[in-house]
Amino acid sequence: MTALASHKEESQGGGANLSRHAPQGCPTAARSSTPGGGIVPTVTARSFRRGLTLGLVGGAALTAVRLFQGRRVAPVEQPGRMPTPAPEPPAPPAPWVDPLPDGSCPVSHPVKGKLMSGLFHVPGGFNYPRTKADRCYLDAAAAEADGLRASKR
Repeated sequence: MTALASHKEESQGGGANLSRHAPQGCPTAARSSTPGGGIVPTVTARSFRRGLTLGLVGGAALTAVRLFQGRRVAPVEQPGRMPTPAPEPPAPPAPWVDPLPDGSCPVSHPVKGKLMSGLFHVPGGFNYPRTKADRCYLDAAAAEADGLRASKR
């Protein structure tokens, strides 16, 4: 068969691929491989593929939603259960704490105590800035209760 005859046959509809010369989007017919040699429209095949794809994607999305909803745990109220009591108030601060690494006292416990001398120094005292504390007390009464006496200056 010559090239001219093959081109003529294709343009008249005798070729194997009928949609080759058709504009895109135009419903055309393609030969089927069915025993009867029937014609199946391409639009129907394309619609089937799109429907199948959408069905699979939609089914996967629905499965994912149900899976995530199943993981949520709804709060269950038990009848007859009493509400939890309010927490107890915090304990009062300790009468003394260890000093900071540089020998100063925290703001909560400003009184500096020296165990070797048996003295304590209050803020504003003459030797308070240069004293490195062994213990820091909440107030002067706590230092006295621990056996220390006030410095003279």
